[in-house]
Amino acid sequence: MLTVYKENASKERFRDTPLRKVISVDWKAPVSRETAAPITEVLPENGVVLPIYNGEVSVRWISELTLPEGLLVRGTEQRLEIKVVEGAKIDRPIVIYHFSDAKDQATQIDFNIDITIEKAADISLLLVEAGEGHYLNLGKVHADIASEAKVEFVRAGLNGAKGSSLFDFTSEQAEKSHVHYMSYQAKGEISRSDIHLHMNGEDAFTDLNILNIAEGREHISHIVDMDHRVANCESRQQVKNILKDRAESIFDAQIHVYQDAQKINADQMTRSLLLNDGARALTIPRLLIYADDVRCTHGATVGFIDPDHLFYLRTRGISDAEAKRILIRAYAVEILESIESKSISAWLHHQLDKDIEQLM
Repeated sequence: MLTVYKENASKERFRDTPLRKVISVDWKAPVSRETAAPITEVLPENGVVLPIYNGEVSVRWISELTLPEGLLVRGTEQRLEIKVVEGAKIDRPIVIYHFSDAKDQATQIDFNIDITIEKAADISLLLVEAGEGHYLNLGKVHADIASEAKVEFVRAGLNGAKGSSLFDFTSEQAEKSHVHYMSYQAKGEISRSDIHLHMNGEDAFTDLNILNIAEGREHISHIVDMDHRVANCESRQQVKNILKDRAESIFDAQIHVYQDAQKINADQMTRSLLLNDGARALTIPRLLIYADDVRCTHGATVGFIDPDHLFYLRTRGISDAEAKRILIRAYAVEILESIESKSISAWLHHQLDKDIEQLM
């Protein structure tokens, strides 16, 4: 997978990501792939945890007896396969916890996740990326969503300070299916996500929500291809950035409406909150529209904390730091409220509070 980035580093949709920082490193395979110990940190309440350690599925901690009815899981070397059988409604969040342990060397870690959601099935999944040391995660997720199926996929990038991630997500949607992709990116030196959302059946709906929090010299890129391949589909994209110091974010998103794909409704909105002058937010909307009966919109805003809002809170006896914390949280929670799983949403609200505290 890293070869793809090396071959395309100079092309338009790659060159704004500082890929040289990862391409120039002599990455090594993980020193250890032994099965991970049970997860001890707090994860979403009532979640079914599927651990991955250095790219390898920790199969001995996954028991069929603990899996909800209608959920099938298989772990092989560097590949996790998840299937939800036809009509199954999985009411517990499925938490894929991937921990990268670089030890004392620059480590490259590959992992693959295949998701199959059969007809009229429903599931919420959370992928958590965390780790220690100098590592590069190369994760790839492919999801097949059958007709009338519904899937919520939440990715939380909580990598270490020297951890980087190049992530690839592809979904293939049948008619009347619903996909909610949500990305929460708060830690890591470099993070790039290539997201390919393909609506192949009529009356499909795709909802994309992204919240980025970055400081120092952290870099976050999201490269999105939203493909409306047939008529009568709808998509919505909402992105919010909170950037401090010399952190930067890139949102390069393309809406592609194919010929004869009429009656399309597609919205895209990006908002960036800069906490100082050195931070940078770049938004690149792209529209490829080959049908004439469509509604496609896009917009972007960049700004700082409103001094009038800050002054209002200060006049109520709230300290400057606490007033900023309140305003930042109020700005961010809109993205988290898009999550349907109450357990995942509550967990991310706590994570947001911790990450805002680090910004102050």
